[in-house]
Amino acid sequence: MTPAATAFTEGNRLRDLGHPAQAAALYRRALAADPAHVEAHRNLLLSLLFSPESHNAERFAEHRRFAENFAPAAVAAHDNCPDPHRRLRIGYLSCHFAGNPVGRAVEPLFTHCDRKAFAPFCYAELDRPDGLSARFRSLAEGWRAIDGLSDAQVTQAIRDDGIDILVCLAGHLDRNRPLVAAYRPAPIQISYHDAATSGLDAMDYLLTDGVLSPRDVSERFTERLIRLPVLAYMAPPAGAPECGTRAAGPLMFGCFNAPAKLSPPTLEAWAALLHRVPHSRLLLRFRDAFADPALRRQLHDFFAGRGIGADRLDLRGDCGADHPLAIYREVDITLDPHPFSGSTVTFESLWMGVPVVSWPGDAMVGRWSAALLGAVGLRDLIASGAEDYVARAAALAAQSERRDALRADLRPRIAASSLCDGPAKTRQIERLYRAFWRRWCNERTV
Repeated sequence: MTPAATAFTEGNRLRDLGHPAQAAALYRRALAADPAHVEAHRNLLLSLLFSPESHNAERFAEHRRFAENFAPAAVAAHDNCPDPHRRLRIGYLSCHFAGNPVGRAVEPLFTHCDRKAFAPFCYAELDRPDGLSARFRSLAEGWRAIDGLSDAQVTQAIRDDGIDILVCLAGHLDRNRPLVAAYRPAPIQISYHDAATSGLDAMDYLLTDGVLSPRDVSERFTERLIRLPVLAYMAPPAGAPECGTRAAGPLMFGCFNAPAKLSPPTLEAWAALLHRVPHSRLLLRFRDAFADPALRRQLHDFFAGRGIGADRLDLRGDCGADHPLAIYREVDITLDPHPFSGSTVTFESLWMGVPVVSWPGDAMVGRWSAALLGAVGLRDLIASGAEDYVARAAALAAQSERRDALRADLRPRIAASSLCDGPAKTRQIERLYRAFWRRWCNERTV
């Protein structure tokens, strides 16, 4: 392999083992060897979000550097008809039109779309279409498979379709195509469900809320922030088992986030918590990641160095034939990682009646769980720092009656909340589309 490829591969390995700072150094090495290595730069952006050693100014500067290095120098003007009342063509650009949390979060925008006012189009970067993909395809007025097309070719397809508003879904995550937006294929461009700023001058708006992006936050964006009352729509997990009752045994803390999120401050707090709550245990699972011998050894060594024996750790592989959420019947309290919090995992825990204790970070990616907890009336489980995180989790561990009550009533409480109201979320987003469009039309006619 080339030096850039070697550094890139090793960076991916270290990131997945929970060493984002070391991974970032390797991605920078890959970029030094090959400045055109776009995936190394994208993975660098992600590793900085995982790293407690990075800060908002550094993350913003690196996103801007990504745009400077890879965005086109000039883009063509648009000839969309500036009629503020006409039916609008809304394009959705994503690799998540499948059984993915982002796909499930935006499905209501298709299911409940006001077809008289809006026409949804999909620009899908998919390698494994599934049943949800077929549903999106049936609901969309236009479906374009963009696998194998260049960014310029995708841009031309969007322009040929006359898209008025392009919604970029989780642009920097997974196999998404954020640089398509850099060509500005549509007059208005919106970032939705991304992990941070796009860094692009061509992105007009970013949808968020007051918990994810408080007005006094130091995180910076190239986009104009549009704060909804609550950003999240969370689809109830398909086929989720009943919450049931907690299995007998010692008190069990759990976390089912990716190992990349298990930062040193997170692990230090968990070790302190296990000391604070004698005889308690910690259950970790993420797909089959914790079956990896290197990861298991790393975690056993870390906790052993802090006086926590391997008998208090339960590192699970895949769930086998069981429903993935059945494991929550073994868990009393879910622990949210820091500084990159959970979102879907947090919602699944709450849906299964298991409370989540969160320690928000100073960026949007560290505040998803806090936003969900606030939406269901559990703000007292949001900590202000590491010591408070341990204290709140320990206090909840002593409240067995409260945990039993939550296991019984959290699911109906969530189902009745704004988090699961797809029609209302759709109307809310569509009102924004119309307002953005009217503003653009007014600017054209002034």
